[in-house]
Amino acid sequence: MRVLDVAAVSAWSAACVHSLSVLRPAIDGINVYPVADSDTGSNLLFTMTAARDALAEAEPG
Repeated sequence: MRVLDVAAVSAWSAACVHSLSVLRPAIDGINVYPVADSDTGSNLLFTMTAARDALAEAEPG
């Protein structure tokens, strides 16, 4: 069993930000729930970026 520690969550969040930045235009092009406003990919990217940054600030130095 693998351990879910700070390093693992940090790596996962960085990978999510990278993937979302690449896939944002494709996701934005899909009208998805809850509002078909073509900014879902942008919203996901901004949310995940903020989470990644907050985690980085909270990590012990």
